[in-house]
Amino acid sequence: MKLDNAARLFLDTPFRHQGRTLEVGIDCIGLLVFAAMCCGLPQVDGDTTSYGRDPHDGQLEGHLSALFGPMLPADEMQPGDIAAIRFGSVIRHVGIVGEHPQGLSLIHTNMAVGRVTEARIDAKWRRRVAGVYRVNV
Repeated sequence: MKLDNAARLFLDTPFRHQGRTLEVGIDCIGLLVFAAMCCGLPQVDGDTTSYGRDPHDGQLEGHLSALFGPMLPADEMQPGDIAAIRFGSVIRHVGIVGEHPQGLSLIHTNMAVGRVTEARIDAKWRRRVAGVYRVNV
């Protein structure tokens, strides 16, 4: 199963920062953990929730690079990739890239909506994607 297809299994799951319980809620890393487990990816064994809302000094990128290798340029984004998303100048969110009838989509925990959502990656979201991590499943 591709990572984006696995992530879709969790659409509408409630959002909860550092959450790892589907009934209570998950955050963006929780979504990645559950989707990766569905794909049999061993990299996420030993998942941690010891992070704040605003990872600083490359904390998130370092963790993802250690698990999945170096970050690739955003223009290489394809379905199944993990998108590293910045707000301001800091990467502090991840989503899983999917396919959309009009391009690519982003499957992620949407804090504003309070649940896991999927929407087309429009120009605003494309500007926020700092790069992607390629997952081999």
